Amino acid sequence: MFPEGELNSNRTLFQFSAFIEKIRRFRRSLQAQLVSLLLIASLIPLLWVSYFAYNNGKTSLEDSIGVSLSQIANEKVSKADRIIRRYIDRTKAQISIIKSAVLLASEKPSSELKAHWEAGFEAVEGVKVKVERLAAVAGEHGQVIITTRKGYIIGASDPNLDFDQSREKKSELLRINADGIYKLAYGPIIPYSEILRINDRQLIRDVDYTVDYPRKRINLQTSSLKPINQRVSTVQVEYYIYALWYRMAYNNGLGHLFIGDVIYNKEKQLHYITIAVPIRRTDEPHSEVIGLLKMDFAILELMEIFDPESNQKIAEGIEVVIIDGYGRRVAPPLNDTTAIDDRMLDTEAAMWAIQGNYGHTTEESADGIKRVYGFAHTSNWRNENSEVMADYRDAKGVRNFADWAVIVSQPAKIAFRPAIKFRNNMLLFTLISCLIVIPIAVIFARRVITPIMQVASAAKAIGRGEFDQGIEVKTRNEIGVLVEEFNLMRRNLKRAEEQLRQEAEKMTAVVNSIAEGLVVLDKDNCILHINPTAERLLGINTDLRGSGIDAAIKDQEMRVAIEKSQERIARYEIHSFEVPLKRGEQEIILRMLASPFLDDEGQLLGTVYVLDDITEAKKIERMKSDFVNLVSHEFRTPLTSIRGFVQLILDGKVGSISPVQERSLKRVLRQAKRLGALIDDLLDVSRIESGRIEMKREVVSLVDVAAQRIEELKPQADEKGITLELIAPDSLPNVMGDSERIGQVFTNLIGNAIKFTEDGGSVTVNLRPEGTYIMARVIDTGSGIPIEKQEKIFDKFYQLGEVQTRQQGGSGLGLSIVKSIVEAHGGRIWVKSQEGKGSDFRFILPISGATGIRN
Repeated sequence: MFPEGELNSNRTLFQFSAFIEKIRRFRRSLQAQLVSLLLIASLIPLLWVSYFAYNNGKTSLEDSIGVSLSQIANEKVSKADRIIRRYIDRTKAQISIIKSAVLLASEKPSSELKAHWEAGFEAVEGVKVKVERLAAVAGEHGQVIITTRKGYIIGASDPNLDFDQSREKKSELLRINADGIYKLAYGPIIPYSEILRINDRQLIRDVDYTVDYPRKRINLQTSSLKPINQRVSTVQVEYYIYALWYRMAYNNGLGHLFIGDVIYNKEKQLHYITIAVPIRRTDEPHSEVIGLLKMDFAILELMEIFDPESNQKIAEGIEVVIIDGYGRRVAPPLNDTTAIDDRMLDTEAAMWAIQGNYGHTTEESADGIKRVYGFAHTSNWRNENSEVMADYRDAKGVRNFADWAVIVSQPAKIAFRPAIKFRNNMLLFTLISCLIVIPIAVIFARRVITPIMQVASAAKAIGRGEFDQGIEVKTRNEIGVLVEEFNLMRRNLKRAEEQLRQEAEKMTAVVNSIAEGLVVLDKDNCILHINPTAERLLGINTDLRGSGIDAAIKDQEMRVAIEKSQERIARYEIHSFEVPLKRGEQEIILRMLASPFLDDEGQLLGTVYVLDDITEAKKIERMKSDFVNLVSHEFRTPLTSIRGFVQLILDGKVGSISPVQERSLKRVLRQAKRLGALIDDLLDVSRIESGRIEMKREVVSLVDVAAQRIEELKPQADEKGITLELIAPDSLPNVMGDSERIGQVFTNLIGNAIKFTEDGGSVTVNLRPEGTYIMARVIDTGSGIPIEKQEKIFDKFYQLGEVQTRQQGGSGLGLSIVKSIVEAHGGRIWVKSQEGKGSDFRFILPISGATGIRN
């Protein structure tokens, strides 16, 4: 049916997938973990030792190589220093050869010397021979000049030189600025040697311009520009300055050794240095200077420092560089002649060397190659006290070779080759160790894993409810102890499971036998348990256990009531409510108590509902309310007549009465009024319980209502000498409600406060906003209410039972009515009192536009 090739491909794919799955299971297994642990335990110390051996060896090798490179740099810089000193010694040694010729020339006039030089004749007999001898000392690429003290040539190796060597010509093109003052780049200017031109027109000194020689300034007269061109922006300046070597060596007749900078000639690819010495009349140090000897040397020996062949004999890959005090290359390797320019060496080694340090470091060079650097500085070397060294140190001044530093480097891959070889050998040794340890680890892991897998198999059996599968103990080590303890645990679990099953059956029987309905929901509102009574009351079948309560209950009103109760449960509150439920053509009323049940940490696990059928109780309560309502109305008619006739008699409408009769009739009238108030309270309670009471919805000012009721009750307070006070802010938000009923709340609370406050006390009504509601407080200085009775005083017909309470009279319905009115307005009422220190009745009502109080 299928091609043979396709079957083979599918079979191979299946086998590969099975192999991959085995590998995944092995990776997750304890055997793999044990093998890995053994590998880690055996190889980590080896790798750790290898790492430290490699790291320490590399560090030691780096220090050793760095010290060696620093020593090489030390030798190189010392050699460069001695090369320059040798040229100074050579120059000074020639003074004795030419001194006699200079003495003769100094006696001749300058015009005669100039004529002989321009004609190609000797200024003094035998001077050419001496010049040739000095030229041989200067070398093939060197130069020799012998001058008088005024700088006029007596003899020179180059016959084409100007006669006057004391000066050199400079030329600058300066921009004309606003103030006409220009500072020249070179100096000092030889007085009256300058020439200024604008558009090839020569300007006249002291007419078109003036010169400030000490400050090297030219002041151009702007009036001189008008005849030329107002748009001229530059001026050409030509002038002479004293040659540096002449000025320094002659030193105003005092004489001084002069050493010029080491200069690189790119055309000849050679380094040059100029040395000039004064020639004195006598050998005394401060005798008269009669002439000067200037010699230019090509420092061929300096290039030997960078000879690759000689450096390769020292160590493979070595490169040598000389830098000056600014980090510029003075001399690069021979194979890098293009690198001589003003570029800074941006390596850390160069920075350390410039600062006069001696040492070594490792870093990456500009080409990205990691190198080991050794460096040394000229200031680190010998400080000899000889006369030659003293002159040399003094003449160095700010010459570029005074702060030379030599940097010797070697590529790190060459320098660290032994360390890298050691590292590779350690890695190979570690790999071989792994190949040896893995089989040993696998064998050891299997011996540990096999009994553990037996325990796991028995644990799975226990999970399925099979407690009869035991494990044979084959060893007496820790694994054997584990097996014995597991067998003991299995037997204990079997006994515990049997006990739990029996206890669960008992508990189920108890719950199912109670008269009230019981429903237990989890936190997702799924039914965990429901007893037969709840099944009968709610019409839920037993097979709906585990389903959601919304799906189990079809009555919409019941579902809405449960949803509202869950909001209270979410706040960990106990909630009691009544729900009418239709059962066919009949309607029953259920009272449900919803309670949260929590775990040991106080986390919500679900809800317990207790259901009670109060249909008959509601019928009886309704009959009682109807009876109370009927009796109250029947009492009110004769009571009204009694109060009317008694009032007529007291008013004298039917004739005069004696004082005794008047006192008796007033007592009758008081009791009639008391009975009327009791009847009104009974009617209010009846209306509230039956739901027939109507509350108006209008904007109400609590300040006005409270002030009105205080005014009505003020006479009662005045009779007992009680201070009656209202405290409220100037602007208090209004509430929405029935002003007459809210006034009834104030009347009851203030009346009770006056009734139970001793003569001379005080009653305070305090109004203030609290968030989205207004709090009203009625505070008295009466006898107070015991803490254990504070929660009961709002119940119907409840009285404190004290002597004073019985003397004051009352039905025990006032506070119950107050609570019903406040809650009907979406508020809440409570009391805070301390026995012997008065009471503080508080109630809150929502501000107009806000919702009712939820908590």
